[in-house]
Amino acid sequence: MPEMHLCQRSEINVREVDDETVIVDKVTGEVHQLNSTASYIWEQFSTNNTIDSVIEAFAQDFKIDPPQARSDVNAVVDKLKSLKLLVVYEHTGV
Repeated sequence: MPEMHLCQRSEINVREVDDETVIVDKVTGEVHQLNSTASYIWEQFSTNNTIDSVIEAFAQDFKIDPPQARSDVNAVVDKLKSLKLLVVYEHTGV
């Protein structure tokens, strides 16, 4: 069964400013500013990770329990997907 992955959409410009990420959507012209936690999660998807791998890294790096990490990551991912900054694709492993 193919695993679902998320990746950053290509039609954006990204800049790091004082531990935060500023994203400019080249299609809509919208500007989005991510705090340091959301920036960490965003960066994890630069290598096309699965949500589960990001949750695991987040829990370990922020030293929080897995259920809290899952809740935090899912909230950020849902927002980034609703803004169409992260896109879903199926990875066949080939």
